[in-house]
Amino acid sequence: DFGRERTRVYNGVDASVNLRFGQGGQLSGGLAVGRFATDDCVVYDSPQDGREGFCNVTPPWSAGTQLKMLLVYPLPWDIAASAIYQNASGIPVLAQQVTTNAAIAPSLGRNLAACGTAAVCNANVTIDLIRPQSMYEPRQQQLDLRLSRLFRLGAARRLRGNFDIYNLFNASDVLAQSNTYGATWRNVSSILTGR
Repeated sequence: DFGRERTRVYNGVDASVNLRFGQGGQLSGGLAVGRFATDDCVVYDSPQDGREGFCNVTPPWSAGTQLKMLLVYPLPWDIAASAIYQNASGIPVLAQQVTTNAAIAPSLGRNLAACGTAAVCNANVTIDLIRPQSMYEPRQQQLDLRLSRLFRLGAARRLRGNFDIYNLFNASDVLAQSNTYGATWRNVSSILTGR
């Protein structure tokens, strides 16, 4: 019995549209707005896990909001134009510090549980310095375009040629970064592939 029950509750709504218009045009897409509220405020052996704001996390609505749209429209001469737009939350910004048993034991009044009964303990623990899901990179936006042409090669054979422009706005949204607090904190390790 830890005194509290751990919970993870999702609240949200999804909406989608599928529309046909003109001479074969199609618009499809959806909007999702939602978030998980998590309460892990159960302290068993890690006092840092019970810190207010770190164990009871409710991210902003914008963190779980995303929009995705697809537009296709046929043009003369067997050409089709299409576009895909995506808008999603940026990745969460984390700051985690690896702390040794030697630094923690004086304030804790004992060694870390990972030390067991060892005379010398080299155990470490990772501590979050920023409240989880409280800071985010800017929203990720991407627009892809395609022109497609169908070539008829006789009665039964066809060839389709595509001209694609991926990431039209040449966005460089951050997809991954270093979370370890120190000299390399927030160094980017992956971005959206350029146009």
